[in-house]
Amino acid sequence: MQCNIDKTVCMMFPPVRRRCVITNDFQLFKIGDQSIRYVNIFKYLDHMIVNYYSDDQDIEREIHNIFVRCNILYRKFCKCSLPVKVQLL
Repeated sequence: MQCNIDKTVCMMFPPVRRRCVITNDFQLFKIGDQSIRYVNIFKYLDHMIVNYYSDDQDIEREIHNIFVRCNILYRKFCKCSLPVKVQLL
């Protein structure tokens, strides 16, 4: 089995209770002779995964995408009558 190091990342999730933190420094994971990088944010299956238990970035990205799609629809159908727009939406 082969592993693509460019697409493989490691993410550490801190404990909810801060007093349980033992260390913030971890050894690098290695596959063969290549190290896997640590990240705080990772895009997986078109969703943003963050290590601080929040989905705010993913929600903001989806809101932005909705505005983009609505503007595209508006631009394509701006000359249609109101009943046609209502039917489309």
